[in-house]
Amino acid sequence: MSEYQAPLPRSTNGYAIAALVTSLICCSPLGIIFGGVAISQINKNPNEDGKGLAIAGLVIGILGTLIGFIFLILSLYTPFWDEFWNGFMEGYYGTSA
Repeated sequence: MSEYQAPLPRSTNGYAIAALVTSLICCSPLGIIFGGVAISQINKNPNEDGKGLAIAGLVIGILGTLIGFIFLILSLYTPFWDEFWNGFMEGYYGTSA
């Protein structure tokens, strides 16, 4: 009889999957949080896979958040909101404010 034992199957970390999915569906802050938690758990448990998924979710989440803040800042310092509300008032009331 051989004393060989098959290695335990490696499972993918659930937070890593959640990080990638939430980052891709425009919930970037959740993707950042889940990605950080997943990387921490994967580093502690050698029987878990998914570090690449966690890193991808983290990077996409960070990029999505940065792009969102850039658009927010640009929209506040451009005439976008003034034009938006004037168009809204004109469409709703029939006259511009």
